[in-house]
Amino acid sequence: MGRREEREQAFNIVFSSLFQPEEPLEDIVKAETEAEAYVPSDYSRRLIKLISENLEEIDRIIEKRTVRWKKERLSKVALSVLRISLCEILYFDEIPVSVSVNEAVELAKKYSIPEDAAFVNGLLGSYIREREGQNAETEAKETEEQSVKEEIEALAAESEAEKQAEMEVTS
Repeated sequence: MGRREEREQAFNIVFSSLFQPEEPLEDIVKAETEAEAYVPSDYSRRLIKLISENLEEIDRIIEKRTVRWKKERLSKVALSVLRISLCEILYFDEIPVSVSVNEAVELAKKYSIPEDAAFVNGLLGSYIREREGQNAETEAKETEEQSVKEEIEALAAESEAEKQAEMEVTS
């Protein structure tokens, strides 16, 4: 089974969970597995587990970018796809971000209307641009901090050398 099929399996579970919000994802997985509607793979299991464990964080990212919309107003397909893609972006370093976004758009196209695909693409693009900006900002700050640290160390070494020279002169 390929990664796309595994992702689609996870989508089906996450989508089903929206109709049973009180039911933990693990219970839905168990029921779907017993009904032979879901054949678990390592990747889909890991994806579902991480979504379950980090749902609040993932949903905060979604809600922050849905101006004047509550998460509950989003289509169930769009919400499910966004949860999967954001989970991949956040926790699967081995998957390029562009692949996660492309796969999310393809899932939205397959299971929903074109507007949902465009919405998913736009929201993910917004998040990625912001995240890249934060990463660049963090890197610049770390570089500046390292430069300051190196300057302090150089000054301390220079001061120590001056003290040593003074001690030699006075001895």
